[in-house]
Amino acid sequence: MNKKRGDLFILAINVIGVLYLIACAISYLTRDTRVIHPDSMLPAERWDEAGLWMTSGLIPLIIVNLLAFRRVGKEKIKKPARLLFLLPSVFCLVLVAHYFTTGALSRAESTRKPLVNVAIKYKDDSEVQYRQIYSNGSMRVLEEPIKTGDTYYIADYHNFSSAIQKNKVVNTVISTVLATNAGTNVKSEEYVTNLLQVIADTVNHNIIEARLFKGKSGCYVAVQTNVNWQSPCDFYRYNEKEGTLTHICTWQNADVLGVAEPVK
Repeated sequence: MNKKRGDLFILAINVIGVLYLIACAISYLTRDTRVIHPDSMLPAERWDEAGLWMTSGLIPLIIVNLLAFRRVGKEKIKKPARLLFLLPSVFCLVLVAHYFTTGALSRAESTRKPLVNVAIKYKDDSEVQYRQIYSNGSMRVLEEPIKTGDTYYIADYHNFSSAIQKNKVVNTVISTVLATNAGTNVKSEEYVTNLLQVIADTVNHNIIEARLFKGKSGCYVAVQTNVNWQSPCDFYRYNEKEGTLTHICTWQNADVLGVAEPVK
């Protein structure tokens, strides 16, 4: 009876390990470039974090896989079939090896160019903070204030409606009349109208507010959504030619107040 309980415990740990590996492998293999914690001491893209998590979990995974191979079903399952217990370790080892060769090399070769400067304010703090965001989504604190553009557009529930379709949130543009940070309402230009549609097509959560910033190097969008009682602020760069939004980084409970070109 004690052996059966022990085997069940080992199987349960193996299942947890496999689920953990699958979650990390998805972020790594899909090259998820989102930076979820841009203000951390060492901000990293999700695929990079996944590589580190798989590295730290490799030895424990090998141990629990070996325990399952040596103990579980030893009397009933033939040895060649029990070798399947070792597959997660082999798969994790391959991904970790790839991470420290191809993955690390591509990270080292990638250029971390300054992309845009932003002014942000956390909702629980009255102080405006300044950041320089790099092309990989990481950022550094700017000690000096930056001069941002005077006007930006604001789209909110007057512009978007949300509905659940096939267990997914679908956003629809219902108005192209936008507010500005100066408190006036304006009819959006054509490129802004197209951008509103791209936002609706891209964001898969209820949109609380979207702020549209026009800079010399392009258009940036800060979208606040309602996600499980949280209000993340996702920062995107808009490619007008391709009609796509590229996610750069995410802040929690913060507002973007303006953008500016980095000083060369």
